[in-house]
Amino acid sequence: MTYRKIIYVVLISLVVSGCAGVSSDQSSRTNWQITHSMGLDALVFMGALSGDLLAEKRYQADVDEMRGELSQAALDALSTLDENIRVRARQLVGPGLVLLFSAGPTDTLDDLLTTIDNPESILPTYKASPYWDERQWQGFVRMLPVVRVVVEDLKRVGFEEKWRQD
Repeated sequence: MTYRKIIYVVLISLVVSGCAGVSSDQSSRTNWQITHSMGLDALVFMGALSGDLLAEKRYQADVDEMRGELSQAALDALSTLDENIRVRARQLVGPGLVLLFSAGPTDTLDDLLTTIDNPESILPTYKASPYWDERQWQGFVRMLPVVRVVVEDLKRVGFEEKWRQD
């Protein structure tokens, strides 16, 4: 599987859309911090699983394999994420989730679940970023129970082990 490589799709998406992080003094210098992150890879892969065509076509075999392993509840949750984030909010699911979750720890799926349980823990970092948006934050908080369903199912089907093997 190529889960780890999926993060590069989001990096390209963020650069193209102008979402690359800048230092706190808002200078014209970009402060890049590129590391491996299972949590961010899972979020980007959730975008492909939910139907983001940019990632889905590139990783079709991985998407098909994983969708075959996920529960119906997780597949329904992915449809809900697609409807609310891509269709209604007009954002890509993976990069949209990454933008918000990246304000907190993302090394593991358990890190994502911790943020889902306590979203206020990332609020100060997100509010201090140039991407702060109250409406987007409220939508994020409303979608967290749906994201939880998918993250828990990714754990159930062994996403973590597959990611480590990649």
